[in-house]
Amino acid sequence: MVRIGHALAPLLLGVHVLLRIASLESNFFIDLILFHTISLVAAVSIFTFLEFKDRIARITLGAAIVLWSVGSILSTYNEFFSSPQINSAVANTFYVLFYPCAFIAIPRTLRTRGKRGSLEILDATILCLGLSAIGAAFLIDPVLPYSLDRLPETFISIFFPVADLVLVALVLALTLISPLTPQSASITLGIVIFLIADFLFLWLNVNHRYSLGTLSDDLWLLGIVVLAQGLRLRGAKQTLVGTIHPLFVALSVMMSATLLSITSLHPGYFPDFIL
Repeated sequence: MVRIGHALAPLLLGVHVLLRIASLESNFFIDLILFHTISLVAAVSIFTFLEFKDRIARITLGAAIVLWSVGSILSTYNEFFSSPQINSAVANTFYVLFYPCAFIAIPRTLRTRGKRGSLEILDATILCLGLSAIGAAFLIDPVLPYSLDRLPETFISIFFPVADLVLVALVLALTLISPLTPQSASITLGIVIFLIADFLFLWLNVNHRYSLGTLSDDLWLLGIVVLAQGLRLRGAKQTLVGTIHPLFVALSVMMSATLLSITSLHPGYFPDFIL
């Protein structure tokens, strides 16, 4: 039964893509029923894959996908049946709750069996923060709305792209200090695909070009399925943990300092919140 669930998500994703190509308009069955069946099946396959020994990683990763799926179900339902009881704030709450689970799960799924020293953790933290600052400076502005009048909308509009950037930076930092295995490569690829889909949606939405029922939506599913499948691949067996090359840490600190210098010389050049 577990093996059937393992193969079901990729199979349903292939069916979904074919149906989407055949019908480029939004469809209740394709976009609400089948779409979220795939993400929930992937979540169940993660919950039930007991061979992955880190129980906390399995629970939090599966919970992250379930929370994202619930938020997506509410948003999609509103596209078909506008309901005053289900507003964007309710859906956004589930989207926001996705990130704490993801921040717990991702380091645990990408870690090796060996112990990391304080120096490696510090290097990874510095690199993660530096990459986040650099990304915020150059990638946040294109996905921010032109008008932010209300505080809740302002928080949500800033929170999602910043949280995605931190996730990307975290994945890259962990990848650099961990041995590359089929498992870690697939998990990293799945997360990156999912976050690319997020940024693509934010950019399309800000520019009023997003519409429900396009192939770009399947990038979310592709990322989730690749991530779920990656847990079943061979992981690291060695106990030695790599360190980040000093060059990466130096570049991270240097770029962060450069951003601060540019801001001091040209106030207002970058959004204030990235500082």
